[in-house]
Amino acid sequence: MTPTSLRKSAKLWPGDPDALVVILFDETKTAVPEIVAAGFTAENIYFTDGNLSNYSSDFGSRPHHRRQGNTPGPTDAAQEFKDAADAVWVEMGNPSLFEADVWAYSTESYDATVLIALAALAAGSTDSADIAGKLQEVRWIR
Repeated sequence: MTPTSLRKSAKLWPGDPDALVVILFDETKTAVPEIVAAGFTAENIYFTDGNLSNYSSDFGSRPHHRRQGNTPGPTDAAQEFKDAADAVWVEMGNPSLFEADVWAYSTESYDATVLIALAALAAGSTDSADIAGKLQEVRWIR
């Protein structure tokens, strides 16, 4: 953000909103300090999955380093899923998935893959239109 865009961004929160959701990626490093400088309360800024990186070296001890947000992917309760996925990945000759933070969207991607496979089986086809036509039907299969 530039000083000009910052002045314009202050117009994005007319009135007195309770919170601000920041949907940015690398731009977060410059946008959040400028948003706070423009007067928005840092404790009421929420981040989304794309910008939950560790910004401590960028934000330092400034008050806006205490961000809140969520990231999709397995919870702590899904350790069995993570262990199984890692075992398959390592067996294929790859380094352990635990060496990097790769879990965002992993459970959602797994679910989508299984859902599409089930729809293809139900359709008896690999045609995308046929698969799409069976997605609602197979979504409740347990």
